[in-house]
Amino acid sequence: MINLHKNRSHSPGLGLMVFAVFFASILLLFPSNLEASELSPLDGLSATDSTRSDQGLGYFENARRDLWTGEVSQNNFVRLLDQAESAFSSINNRAAREYLMARVLLYRGRGELTWGKKADARALFEESMDLAKSSIEQDESAEALRVLADAGSSWMITKGLGGIIKMAPQVQEWSDRSLELDPSNPLALIINAQGQINAPKSAGGDPEAAARRLNALVARRDMDDISLFWGRVSLAQAYDKLKERAEAQRWCELASEVFPEGPMLEDCP
Repeated sequence: MINLHKNRSHSPGLGLMVFAVFFASILLLFPSNLEASELSPLDGLSATDSTRSDQGLGYFENARRDLWTGEVSQNNFVRLLDQAESAFSSINNRAAREYLMARVLLYRGRGELTWGKKADARALFEESMDLAKSSIEQDESAEALRVLADAGSSWMITKGLGGIIKMAPQVQEWSDRSLELDPSNPLALIINAQGQINAPKSAGGDPEAAARRLNALVARRDMDDISLFWGRVSLAQAYDKLKERAEAQRWCELASEVFPEGPMLEDCP
């Protein structure tokens, strides 16, 4: 055992130096990607799996963006998701594969919801949740938990009040856990804040706290446009709950600057 107090009287800085060396040696015992793997199951993939993931994400992000902007063709949307799924299905890492497939199913469900097929959307959201849970069982990550919360939140839309009462506590728990692993995850924060906006006070509702958190989020310089758009719409909803109509309207207008035809603008007060 290293004696950190040895020779302290002769060299005041020696104890700190030895401690620093000792602490650094302890850090070397832990893989440097441990923290990264808690953020996303895509961290640390093999070269082959990483290539397949990148290929699929190219298709997936195009489909995702089309849906958020409102500039979506159903046939093209489905084709892009089919191509993404084909690339993702060949990934060997199970946690990564199931996480990515859960994202595809989530957006297939959102597409069905957009085209009025609520029952089909609900089934897809359930499949997405199942795959996200399986990915988490293999390798818990903030991103897989975020997808799980996202799919659960989307599922609630298809079930009405009864579904909200049943699922809301779980969605809040999943988004809480995602933020524990990655406090900077913007979509997890938005989903979590949505719970504070929409829940009754007795169940943790706090639109004022949600507005504070969302204001800090949308001020960040690292926001992608989808997160920024959803964050601004959510701020409008929070201020509407607080009966600050002018502020709610201002955030709706700012959201429309990101995606002028975004379907979620219909949710603006």
